[in-house]
Amino acid sequence: MHSKPDEYTNNNGIKDSSITGESLTNIYKDAIKYAPSKIVGTLINLLMVSIYTNLLSPKEYGLYMVSTAVISFLAIIFSDWIGVSALRFFKENFKRDNIESYFSTILVLLISNLLIMYLAGFLFFKPIEKFFQIPSNYLFFVMVLIIPIAIRALLFQILRAQIKPLTYTFSVIINQLLTVGTAIFLINQFHLGAIALLIGMGGSIVLIDIIMIFQTKYHKSVDREKIEFNILKGLYKYGAPLALASFGMWTITQSNRFILQHFNGSAYNGQLGVGYNLTFSIMMPLFSIISMAAIPRLFSKYESGIDVRPIISKLIEIYFVVFVPITFILCIYPKEIVSIFANSKFSDAFILIPFLALSAFCLGLTEITTAQYHIAKKTSIDMYIRIFSGLSGILFNIILIPEFGLLGIGIAAILSNFLYLILSIVIKIKNLVWEIPYKSVIKSSIILLLCLGISILLRSFFNPLNGLYFVLHTSVIISIYTILIKKSSFLK
Repeated sequence: MHSKPDEYTNNNGIKDSSITGESLTNIYKDAIKYAPSKIVGTLINLLMVSIYTNLLSPKEYGLYMVSTAVISFLAIIFSDWIGVSALRFFKENFKRDNIESYFSTILVLLISNLLIMYLAGFLFFKPIEKFFQIPSNYLFFVMVLIIPIAIRALLFQILRAQIKPLTYTFSVIINQLLTVGTAIFLINQFHLGAIALLIGMGGSIVLIDIIMIFQTKYHKSVDREKIEFNILKGLYKYGAPLALASFGMWTITQSNRFILQHFNGSAYNGQLGVGYNLTFSIMMPLFSIISMAAIPRLFSKYESGIDVRPIISKLIEIYFVVFVPITFILCIYPKEIVSIFANSKFSDAFILIPFLALSAFCLGLTEITTAQYHIAKKTSIDMYIRIFSGLSGILFNIILIPEFGLLGIGIAAILSNFLYLILSIVIKIKNLVWEIPYKSVIKSSIILLLCLGISILLRSFFNPLNGLYFVLHTSVIISIYTILIKKSSFLK
């Protein structure tokens, strides 16, 4: 049995309660700085669902969703892990005054990976197009987009490593606004359909890449004569398992689009796209505020010999208590949410909302529970449990989609995401064992049951299909939940 968080001791045998409080305060401050980009991102994602579902048919919207899944797959395998590796080893190289060699080596690694990707893309272009029913022009734009996307992923992580949350926030907001604005203009003026979304995405990302190069001062820190193979080896050793772990995550969250595309075609993917963008795209930016603010500081504290277990435990409690009402509302008002934010052509998406909302909640929580593997540089553990959960999800989808359609997608999603969460709780690093906040989970669940009763009562007087009444429902539920949470003194 492990001691309570406020009784953990550091390497000198001194209680870490004061260190934990100071660390949490710094994380809160960073979270507040990251929050605007994530909140604006959430609002923009809601706006995008409304705009895109009115401008595009389910088939076109489905093709866009499959295209983004291809982009995500290629980025995971060939570029994203480089940025995460850069974040993990930034502090170490900064202390050694070795940033020029570090940045130069990362750039060489990124370029070589992209060259390998284009060679593979040339060889497998036709088979992918045929098997997954994706038009060649969509695949072409996807291949072009990977270059600016890879650069953006690296520079975003460097901004995080430099702990520049306000700069990061500015870059993210501008990127999102430009993407939406450009896409709307191209659809209305040139009738390009879903291709306009990819073009708009590419143009905005290129501009943001240029801005971030100057923000990070990357261009001043690269010297082609300072390539260190030891750094390269360390990046591969840390990043290769991370890439496989990210692939496992992709199989959990996005492989279902390809399976659905193969069995049912693009129109069904349009429905899935609305379900996904009204849950994952709304929830994950908000959920990630905690992990984005916490992970760099957890790395730094751990490297300094400070016990981070109580910090992880408290972050898990905070996550659960703060974000469970968002998930609750999505689960009990799926029809209302789809009717308010999406065109009626996509009404079947409501079937997916509760399943995907619970899946996103599990996934967001797992971002914190798996921090232990990254802190201890044992990303192979995360890799194994992600791949196992992802392959299980693929199997669930192959079995359930032909039989149940969209409902099968939802069931498979919750099963694979919940499996990933459970494995991350069961499999722990010896010196990073954190405590599950059982009391907070139980008390919060009891309050949610009360909120469910209030929702049923409100429905008898105010129909939430009306937008204003929906706002009334959600405001009352969140207010009651917040009051009762404060009365219970969850967050001291």
